[in-house]
Amino acid sequence: MAKKPTYEELKQRVNELGAEAVERKRAREEKEEQLRFVQTLIDTMPSPVFYKDTAGKYTGCNKAFEEFVGRSEEEIIGKSVYDMGPKEIADKYYEKDEELFQNPGKQVYEWRVKREDGELRDVIFNKATFLDNQGRVTGLIGVILDITDRKRAEEALRESEKQRYRDEKRMEILKFANDVALKLMHNLRNPLVTIGGFSKRLSSKDYPEDKLKEYATVIFEGSMRLDKVLNEVLAHLQAAAEQV
Repeated sequence: MAKKPTYEELKQRVNELGAEAVERKRAREEKEEQLRFVQTLIDTMPSPVFYKDTAGKYTGCNKAFEEFVGRSEEEIIGKSVYDMGPKEIADKYYEKDEELFQNPGKQVYEWRVKREDGELRDVIFNKATFLDNQGRVTGLIGVILDITDRKRAEEALRESEKQRYRDEKRMEILKFANDVALKLMHNLRNPLVTIGGFSKRLSSKDYPEDKLKEYATVIFEGSMRLDKVLNEVLAHLQAAAEQV
């Protein structure tokens, strides 16, 4: 039969249990204080931050993430990526999360976020896995960098460069057309003068047949030179039009 503990032994055991309870409470309060500090630190970050468990469910986020996606923390915690966005976007989230869990460490990639108001934002995800005290992966944390404005600025710059190129080409074409017009006036003058002069001779008096043939030949050769000049001009203009 077991010996009954004495009053002093019972008192000592009660004191030990009390001390253990106080220590557990203190440890719990310290842990809660640390968690509050970490959450406060994360909430002060301007970049959206989120964390998930290994099932892909959101377990927390900061204020910036709430504002970025347009949902409150209560509407985010416990949700999957398919609850947070359309399938065509969520599929990439799921694929990259699984890839990170299979290969723990860090991960960076560019993708999109669809906000609650329907706006699409271009972003860069910076994610990393975190471990428990036994070294097992228990989830991931992610930070979002919004690059929408930067991409829009880059696109505007590209459009500006394209427009500048088109304007330069247009000026080149105008200069070319002006040069062609001057050349055309110069090169057409001689055959036109020749054709006009000999045509006037033919109409002013009667000529013997051999003279008529001579004048007709001169007129024909002048018309051929004129045709050659016009064909050259046409070819240059067509080549210039193809460059626009």
